[in-house]
Amino acid sequence: MALDASPDRATGLGAVSPDERGDAVARTWLYIAGVALLAAGLVGFADNPVVSRRPDALLQVDTLHGVVLLVTALIALFIGASQRGRVLAQATIAFGGVYLVLYAATLVSPDLWGLFATPVNPADHWLHLVVAAGSIVAGLASTWQEGAG
Repeated sequence: MALDASPDRATGLGAVSPDERGDAVARTWLYIAGVALLAAGLVGFADNPVVSRRPDALLQVDTLHGVVLLVTALIALFIGASQRGRVLAQATIAFGGVYLVLYAATLVSPDLWGLFATPVNPADHWLHLVVAAGSIVAGLASTWQEGAG
């Protein structure tokens, strides 16, 4: 967040510059989604009832699926940490678009046409949908806030 210290502004010291006003929404969302995906990916490598290959696990993941979770987590965290302004908003929307495609693809083929040894279950579909919708909404909200003022 940048401070605008120009004396001719009516708002005075401490005003947020318009180009970074909306960054917080997208950045916060990407950090939340990134940490959640990272946790799911890491936990998925251990035998547990929450995220694992077990048939009774809440999210059923195999090794490849765990790696996909880790990679997309790192992408979300990278976008959140490195991008600013309109690029951050657009990258957040694009990240959501990728998860929306992943959601649709796993609805059509829960094992992604044989790539996953363990088919995606309904809880994982919800995870994909929440990450997709949340990212698209956060990116749009950042765009709208950026233009305000």
